[in-house]
Parts: sequence; C-alpha cells; structure tokens
Amino acid sequence: MKKAGVVILYNPDIQDVRKNISSYINFIDKLYVFDNSNVSHSNEITDLSSKIEYTANLKNDGISLVLNLIANKAIAENFDILLTMDQDSFFSEQMISKYVSVTNKLDWSKISMTGIIPKDYSNHQQLENNHEAGVFCQTKLIITSGSFLNLKLLKTIGGFNKKLFIDCVDYDYCLKSILKGYQIGLISNIYLYHVGGTPQKFLGLNIALYSPERYYYIFRNHIYMWLKYLRFFPVLIIKNFIVTIGLSLIPNIILSKQKKSLFYSLIKATKDTFKILKNI
Repeated sequence: MKKAGVVILYNPDIQDVRKNISSYINFIDKLYVFDNSNVSHSNEITDLSSKIEYTANLKNDGISLVLNLIANKAIAENFDILLTMDQDSFFSEQMISKYVSVTNKLDWSKISMTGIIPKDYSNHQQLENNHEAGVFCQTKLIITSGSFLNLKLLKTIGGFNKKLFIDCVDYDYCLKSILKGYQIGLISNIYLYHVGGTPQKFLGLNIALYSPERYYYIFRNHIYMWLKYLRFFPVLIIKNFIVTIGLSLIPNIILSKQKKSLFYSLIKATKDTFKILKNI
C-alpha cells in the first residue's frame, strides 16, 4: 500500500513541528504540509525531507476542508492510505514502526480508519516498554491525529464535513463510516504523544483548557454530533455528553479567566448549531 501523510499547521512552534514531522516522515511515501498560518514557513519545513510538499495557505481554512482537499489530491496521486497528524503530535520510532507493521497486514476492504490512543507528553518514557502491539479492535470514535484513513472509501463515506471547520470532524467521519457499514479500528498498545489545549489539573484530573474562541467550535460541534447521531448511537452519545460536560465544559467554566467571553461563546455556539444541522 502506498501511504501519504498530512499535517495541517496553524501558527506553530516550528522547532516542535520539525521534531514531530521527523518522527514519522520515514514511514510514509509523501507528506503534505498544509499551512493555515498567516505567514509562510516554507524555508523551515521543506529542508526536512524531499518527501514534503508544502502549501502556504496564508489563511485559516480549518481542518475539514483541508483534509478533503489533501485526501483527494492523494487519491489522484494513487495513494491508498493517508496518515493524518496534528502539528503538536509525534510517535516514538518504536511506536510508529509497530503501527505501520500492523496496519500493513490488515484487510482494508471494510476498514474506514484505524487509530491509536493519544497520551500526554509526560508519559513518553514509560510507554516505551509497553506490551507487544497488534490487536485490531473495533471501536466507534478515534481522533484524527495518528489515524490512517482509507482513501478508497472516502467518496463512498462522503468526506469530512466542511461545516464543522475544526473539532468533532473526526468523530463525525467515524460515525458516518459506521452507518455506511465500515469499521473504525483501534490498534492495541500503540500510543501517540499528543497535547490538546492547555493542560491543567482539576480535582486531581488532567483536563485541557481552551480559549473562548476555540471552545465555541468544541461546544457547537459536540451539540451537532449529539443531535445528529443520538438516535443511531444513544449509549455512545449519552456517554460523550456526560464526559464533555463533566470533564471539559464545567472545568473550563470554573477555571477560565475569561468567563464572560466563554459564556458568550457557549450561547453563540448553541444558536449556530442549527445552521450546520440543516440538510443533514
């Protein structure tokens, strides 16, 4: 199978991005780097590898539109699988080597995406001696970062929902895939080192804090997902609702230093949900 990869940048720490790309570039045939930043980072990225095709977009088009664009480009260039990565994520060499080895042996005829378990960077060292990887387990939700996307099924499933822009783009694609009769897989004992939001302790738990602007998309798109998929996946959606409210929304409200702006974002997100629910 020919494997490409994509990473979407937005005002990144370039040194971190360089390190992260270096962790997986040798395990794919080509990497599309699509930069949504308002300045180009071409000189700092393209020297990493001849496999890199860099695009300076010079505006923020979010995630879903770009994933569709790059996936279709990869299909036109005869790639079978697309590794989708966040700018702040990386694999250890041991993990990515195992991951690729396992996915090469899978029967992809019914698999839409395979993913992994994201772990905070602080767990980097302790996971290196983990048990042998290799079990494909069917699941329902995986994150985009660190996932292998089956390009042959993209058009059948319908691509990523461009209305979502960012957040729940991956969850929506997973649930659409299942409703079309395809599998979402989690590969056991493979870990991606990943940071989401600003890490913070809340009642002894690790939670992520987000700006009011970012939480607008998080809350809007979760409401969209709950309303769209509740009748198909009631238990999953109720669990996701409880986790999102209890471990994300409430801690963000309590700990936010911009409570007024956050409440405004939540109200606007609720209203705007119904705009993206049209024609689904």
